[in-house]
Amino acid sequence: MSIRSFVLAASVAVFSLAACGGPLPKTANLVSSAMPGSEKWTGVYQHPIFGELHLVDDGGQVHGRWQRADKSAWGELTGKADGNVLHFSWSETKYGLVGPAATRKGRGVFAFERDDKFAYLKGQYGIDKDEVGSNWDNIRLNNRVSNPESISANLPGTAPVSGGNWD
Repeated sequence: MSIRSFVLAASVAVFSLAACGGPLPKTANLVSSAMPGSEKWTGVYQHPIFGELHLVDDGGQVHGRWQRADKSAWGELTGKADGNVLHFSWSETKYGLVGPAATRKGRGVFAFERDDKFAYLKGQYGIDKDEVGSNWDNIRLNNRVSNPESISANLPGTAPVSGGNWD
């Protein structure tokens, strides 16, 4: 197959996909490398808007939760790590809202980096099927133990809702 035929076939395939399902999702173009030193994804990471992100790495499967700094929403993510790159799916729910407008979902990517003093997550997240679109950079808080279960779907400062007599 000549280069010209290959390019033509690839163009038709891309056009066909776009025509059938709308625009293709935006994805990150990152090449993974080994994690620096003996680093792991597990940790507590800080962002000024998204608050503390608690991550746990279980053999390359990473999950975590966060609560926004202003306590307006909480979220969770899950993904697969490939060296220093983590591709993930996320959802975030606003406290006190119900229905379709309460929860947003999407995909994202983090690249783990480290300097002499700190570890960082350099990231992007997108809405729905997009993996990129907005920055989500974090710094790891040293001497903090990750505890995703400390992030709850309950409104901050309230008791969990349970049963009750609604009659």
